[in-house]
Amino acid sequence: MRTERNHIDLATLIAVLVLMVLSLGVVYSASSTWALLKSGSSEKLLGSHALKVLLSFAMIFVFMQIDYRKYRKLTKPALIGAVLLLLVTLALGGEVKGATRWLRFGGFGLQPSEFAKYALIFHLCFLLAEKRDRIGDFKTGFMPTMIWIGSVSLLVLLQPNFSNGAMIFVISLIMLFVGRAKPSHIGLTFAALVPPLIIYMMSAEYRMKRILGFFGSGSDNGGHANYQLWQGIIGFGNGGIFGLGPGQSQQRELFLPESYGDFVFSMVGEEDGLIGNIVLLAL
Repeated sequence: MRTERNHIDLATLIAVLVLMVLSLGVVYSASSTWALLKSGSSEKLLGSHALKVLLSFAMIFVFMQIDYRKYRKLTKPALIGAVLLLLVTLALGGEVKGATRWLRFGGFGLQPSEFAKYALIFHLCFLLAEKRDRIGDFKTGFMPTMIWIGSVSLLVLLQPNFSNGAMIFVISLIMLFVGRAKPSHIGLTFAALVPPLIIYMMSAEYRMKRILGFFGSGSDNGGHANYQLWQGIIGFGNGGIFGLGPGQSQQRELFLPESYGDFVFSMVGEEDGLIGNIVLLAL
C-alpha cells in the first residue's frame, strides 16, 4: 500500500536546524555568569538547553515521517486541553514574580500558555482550511474562530501575561487576514477591544509605569519599571554594527537580569552587532 510522505521544505528545515545549533552558543554566553553565581557551574543552563535541543532534533525527524493531514483531527482536542490547562493554572498554578503562569509537578514545570499558543495556531490552520469559503461571513466563519482566539488570549492576560496574550491575539488576527477574513471584521474587532484594553492597562500600577516609562514620562521616567528594557537598549548600543564579539557581552554581567531569557536578543545584538541581529532575523 502506497503511503504519502510529507513534502520537506529544505530551506525552512535548514534554517530551523541552524538556529537550534546557534542557540547553544547564545544560551551559554547569556547564562554563564548567572548560572555560575546561582549553581556554581557556568554550564548549568547550557546542559538543560542542550538536552532540549537533542529532543527537538529527534521530534523533528519523527514527525516528518507522519502525514500532516493526520494531525487535523487532533487540533481541536489539543486546543480544548490547552484551555483547560490555562484554567487550572489560574486556580492552582504557582506564583512567580507576581504572575501565575506555571504548573509544577515535583521537579517538572509546565507553562500552559506556550502549549496553548501552538495549539491555537494549529487549530486556526485547520479552521481556515475548512472554512476558507465561509471565513468572510461574520456569523458562521469569523465569530466562531474569534471565540477560540478570544478565550485563549483572555486566559493568558488574566495570569497576568500581557506580552504573551497580546502576541497570541495579534498572530491570530494576522492568520485570519492571510486566510481572507474581511479587513472590516478585523478592524471592528480591534475597535471594540480598545476600551477594555485601556481599562486593563490602567488596572495595574506597574503596567502604567511601564507604559509611561517607555515613552519617557511619568514619575518613574523609565526607572525600575523599565529597568530591563533600558538595559536591553544599552546592550544594542554597546554592540553597534559589528558587535563586541562572542562571549564579550557586558550586559550579561547581571546588568540585564533576563539576558538568557526574554532579553536574549539584546545580548545577541551586543555580541554580534546589528549584522548578527539581521542574520538571525533572516533565518
